[in-house]
Amino acid sequence: MSGLVATLDGTQDPGHGHCRGIGLLSFHCIQAYFQQCCPYGLKYDFLVTSSSLRECLFLPLVGNLAHPNLVAFQGYYWSSTMQLILSELIPNGNLFQHLHRHIYTGASTSSRRNDLDWSRRFQIALGTARAIAYLHHDCKPQVLHLNIKSTNILLDEVYDAKFSDYGLVKLLPMSDSYGLTKFHTAVGYVAPELACQSLRFSDKCDVYSFGIILLELVTGRKPVKSPTASEVMILCDFVRELLENGTASDCFDRSLRDSAENELIQVMKLGLICTSEAPLRRPNMAEVVQVLESIRSG
Repeated sequence: MSGLVATLDGTQDPGHGHCRGIGLLSFHCIQAYFQQCCPYGLKYDFLVTSSSLRECLFLPLVGNLAHPNLVAFQGYYWSSTMQLILSELIPNGNLFQHLHRHIYTGASTSSRRNDLDWSRRFQIALGTARAIAYLHHDCKPQVLHLNIKSTNILLDEVYDAKFSDYGLVKLLPMSDSYGLTKFHTAVGYVAPELACQSLRFSDKCDVYSFGIILLELVTGRKPVKSPTASEVMILCDFVRELLENGTASDCFDRSLRDSAENELIQVMKLGLICTSEAPLRRPNMAEVVQVLESIRSG
């Protein structure tokens, strides 16, 4: 990485014109090339101090994590003025861009929203659920994401989910504390208990956020919407009301109206269970994976 560091060090904006996005802790993401090697995704930041990042990031541990639905971690670099995180490059944008018409014009030859038919959306949901279940149940110490949102679900050439930004908060047992300032970028996805400092954070916070992702996939709607200046629509409340009124199909994404309605309803109900206000009423991610697999198997 030394050649890239020499190029970036001392510059003010190495990714201007090539920025792929801004994520947790204000990291920017750009595409980087190393001589004749394949392109990588590079997250960089000039503002966060090296010492504070070392308290938040356990990058050697993250580098040992491996799952087909996780963005692969490749390396990292620190100097007094710069922090770099290197990962594999996922070429087809993220779920938010495809669902909400913020079309990514990358390597994919087909980036239209209509490409996200129900079969692909279900596979994205299942792949993401498996990745989170791996972080929660197979990693020691347990890895909590705590900033899950549709921009963190990247899509490869065949629209398989690649879950990103894991490990950008403390990789500690559930009993340890996390700073609330890290959650402000996930508006609409944040579990209610994260706003109450008297409650402990747990893996159920990620379950809540994933439930919002499920509702987003079924409805094609953003988690929070303001139709008027004085009105705010919360997605999970909107879906729950329609389901209770027996008109759940009214909130289906229009492009999914000819899809398997039974699967849509079941995934919608699972999303609502995951977004239960009380954490104890939410399933864990291993259970979520089991439910999704049973839905698909019929």
